[in-house]
Amino acid sequence: MFLKNVKVLFSAYWITRKKGKIKAVGISTHSVPVTKLASEVEEIDVVFPIINMTGMGILRGTVEEMREAITACADNQKGVYLMKVLAGGNLVNDYHKAMVYARAIPGYASIALGMLNKAEVEFNLQYFNTEDGSMLSLPNTEKN
Repeated sequence: MFLKNVKVLFSAYWITRKKGKIKAVGISTHSVPVTKLASEVEEIDVVFPIINMTGMGILRGTVEEMREAITACADNQKGVYLMKVLAGGNLVNDYHKAMVYARAIPGYASIALGMLNKAEVEFNLQYFNTEDGSMLSLPNTEKN
């Protein structure tokens, strides 16, 4: 029943994509079953699931089950963009460990990070452009 509802809800997007007005159809989710389902729906191109090393925010499943669902998405040629790898900022003091965890997930295309100020933007640019960012010092996390 759920799959039938998904197809009805997404049909307008799929028609629009077929006409060439959009290039991809995707979903954002915190749910393990929805992520698994997205891996099986041919018409879904991009999946934006929550994942972090503690499992914070993951619904209806464990962190390991979400990893497996994300891997299934990548195996089925979905674009995978990881969300909340720092658990909404709760893992900022374990930044490097959280990033190593997320970046070890096979098949992801990108990681979305929330940032509060210019220093955090600069830090993230430096972190992702070095081989070993573990030696970098985190910036002040107050809003500027």
